[in-house]
Order: sequence, then structure tokens, then C-alpha cells
Amino acid sequence: MKIGLRTLKTAISAPIAIFIAQQLHLLNPASAGIIAILSLTSTKRSTLKVGFERLLSLTLALVLAFVVYHLVGYNALGFGLFLLVFITLSNGFKLNEGIAVNSVLISQFIVYQEMTLSNIINAYSLMMLGVGCALLANLYMPDLSSTLRHKQQNIDQSIQAIIRDYAKRLASHQTVTSQDEIIHAKEELASARRWAKTHTENHFFSDQSYFQSYFSMRELQLQSLERMANILREITVEDDKGLEIAYLLEETANEFSEENDGKLLLDKLQQVLYYYRQTNLPSDRQEFEYRANLFQLLLEFEHFLEIKKGFLS
Repeated sequence: MKIGLRTLKTAISAPIAIFIAQQLHLLNPASAGIIAILSLTSTKRSTLKVGFERLLSLTLALVLAFVVYHLVGYNALGFGLFLLVFITLSNGFKLNEGIAVNSVLISQFIVYQEMTLSNIINAYSLMMLGVGCALLANLYMPDLSSTLRHKQQNIDQSIQAIIRDYAKRLASHQTVTSQDEIIHAKEELASARRWAKTHTENHFFSDQSYFQSYFSMRELQLQSLERMANILREITVEDDKGLEIAYLLEETANEFSEENDGKLLLDKLQQVLYYYRQTNLPSDRQEFEYRANLFQLLLEFEHFLEIKKGFLS
């Protein structure tokens, strides 16, 4: 049975938080361990964010508890009234992360039957201990760069295969068979974006957003390729007027890479556009629709290339 990294961190941080709380002679030291468990998230930034929100939430809870307990008393009715107001305000201030854990801390004042300065300091100490141990546990996070590079290569290869398939469709009038490849690329992109978000949120002081931006760019390009597939399905005439676009698509597939900004390909695309503008006008409706689809396909592919150019500029 495999033990996950987060499970291991939880099993270490919670007892440490309890042990420190005991050594500091805090009341209800087990609460520090529970807070550590609840504060341990999947990334460094989210752990820090959750911890900060819970400290703000604790301040709100203590102010409300002080007012309610002094008006109603340190009893079940007072706690119920506190929860009614606290949960409502927490939802309004978007401090939902602190509702459960701070409700537990505030309930302890019913046992104390008073809200003294030492009891309030005790609550803050338990919160900071739990959050602090969770943050320390999350200082180590595995580097996801190699995983993201692998996903990047898979996605680029899928897009490359889709473009090559479109070129074959125009050159040899074959049916487009890239739908499965598009679905696969979509799934891989969704997974890659989740990993990239985690990678970014595991760094405090350096900008690690490149992969997120890269996968967003590829997602936009994939949407463009889907629109191109719809246009290709409308092309039923079998002649060689689509060969110029086919050659351009094939060249794009051959030169497809992370570093290629597409500027040379955009120049060649303009040459293809010029070529079509110089050809004779369509002689019938069918040829007119065929030419219109080719032109629309070329414009959509121009948009595809512009996306990459904009990303690297």
C-alpha cells in the first residue's frame, strides 16, 4: 500500500503541532493538530491563503463571540446565535475556510465560562501553531517541471498530428480522422493546466506562470483547429486548388515547436492568399462555395498562427 506525500505530511505536522501546544501549556492542545490537518492543502500558496483567512476569521469570530456571550450567556443558545451571525458574515466576507475550525475554538469558551485575554491569546496561539506547522510541512514540494515538459511534448505532438491530418485531407481528399486526436489533446490540456496551476502555486518568490500561459495558448490554438475541422467537412469538391494550403499545413507540422513564433509561416500564408486572389473567378456556385471555404480555412489558420506569435511577442 502506497502512502501519499500529503498523508505523510499530515501524519507528521499534526502531532508536532499538538506536542508544541502541550509544551507551551496551551488549553485544548489537540485543536492545534486538527487545525494543522485542515490547513494542509495541495500547494504552498493555498496553504498560506487558507491560514491567513482563518486568522482573519478567528478575529471576526472572537469579536462576535464576545458580544453574543455577554448578551446571551456562555450556553448553547448563545453558541447557536453566534453561529447564525458568524456563518452569515463569513459567507458575506468570503471567509468560509474559517467557519468550521473557528466554531470549534469559540465553543471552548462555553467550557471556560469567560473570555479573558489569556483565553483569547490561547485561541490565537492554537491557530498560528496549526497553520504554521502546515506551512512548514508544505515547504517541500516535488518539482513538477519534468512532468509538465512531458505533457507539453504530448500536447504539441497531438496538435502536430492534427495539422498533418488536415494537410492530407486537402492534398488527397481523405476524410478528416483527427477527432479522436482533438479529444485526446483536450483531455491532456485539461490535466496539464491543473498541474501547471499547482506548479505555479508552489512558488512564492519566482514567476512560474510560463506553463499556465503556454497551455492556455495551446488551448486557444486547439479551438481554432476545431473550427478548421468544421470547415474541412464542408469541402466536398475534389480538385487541386487546396494544394497550396495543404503544403502550408504540412510545412507548419514539420516546423511545429515551442520556439517557432510562426512569423515566417505567416509570411508564406500571405503569399498563399495572394495566389488565390490572382486565380480566375469561380465559374459556378459549387466552385464559389468551395473557394469560400478554402478562404475561410486560410483565415482561421492565420488566426491559429497569430495566437502563437502573440504568445512569444
